[in-house]
Amino acid sequence: MHTALLMLALSGSLVGQTPPPTPPPPDAAPEAAEATPADPYAVGRTLVAELKDGQTVRGLILKRTGDLITLRKQDGQRATFSVSEVARVLPSPKPKAAGPADPFTVGTTLTLELKDGRTVHGQIVERHGNLLSVQQDAGAVALVHAEDISRATLPEGQTYTMEGRTTFEPSAADTSPVQTVMSLSPLALLGVFTVEVDHAISPSVSLYAGGTLGLLQVGILSPSYALQAGLRAFPQARAPTGFFLDFHADTSAYKAGGLLGAFSFSGLGAMAGFTGVISHVALSLGVGIEVGSTGSTSFTPVAVPAVRVMIGYAF
Repeated sequence: MHTALLMLALSGSLVGQTPPPTPPPPDAAPEAAEATPADPYAVGRTLVAELKDGQTVRGLILKRTGDLITLRKQDGQRATFSVSEVARVLPSPKPKAAGPADPFTVGTTLTLELKDGRTVHGQIVERHGNLLSVQQDAGAVALVHAEDISRATLPEGQTYTMEGRTTFEPSAADTSPVQTVMSLSPLALLGVFTVEVDHAISPSVSLYAGGTLGLLQVGILSPSYALQAGLRAFPQARAPTGFFLDFHADTSAYKAGGLLGAFSFSGLGAMAGFTGVISHVALSLGVGIEVGSTGSTSFTPVAVPAVRVMIGYAF
């Protein structure tokens, strides 16, 4: 009896009380907010931003002065804009895994194992021929030549071994959009027509052929005709533009009206020069030497200087 009354009293004391809340199951816990960089405009970061005018800029931030941002785009050009022009910062894409043929592209983050035992880790910010500029985590920029690299490792774990090679495979950004240059010598204004066609057969080599036809008497040397053919090597792998080394063979004949009289010349030559292109207009300059033989009945060895001045159209 007393036990029943005690249980009744306890049950009555619990009437009207709210039971304690049940803790949510572990899977109902709120998700943690995704971490975002404290400063998306920090130097050395890759930024993808949509501007208020509708443009989208993407590249590596090189400099920040107040609200003014300067970055290098993927095509190598620089863009400068103010933070106030940014409508929103877009999430940066994960680094694209470079194919095993060429991981050494601008914007790639990688670890380089050098032949002397050192390791360089960072993002490639510039590439000139076989020279890389790698911005390391501390902000310093290391210059690394292709011949010094033993192996490269990408963040995804892919590795690339140079395997005895001392040059990079040229990427689309490194090769020249120009494939052919057709040139004419300024001496055409004086009646000596020199034409040449130079065509790239690879990023580093071009083949060319040209000829000269003299219609008027010009100076102490007045060519009747000249034929020349050869190849040019381009160390920067942007054939047929940039610095080049020229190796050629030629044959020519000169008129009797010149100071030296009539004579012929056949030989081999070498030249160093540069071909630049602006808006399809090409200017090519060079100096070199030619070694050959002259004479009409007998051949006499001779070495003569050579100068190149050509203007043309590049396409």
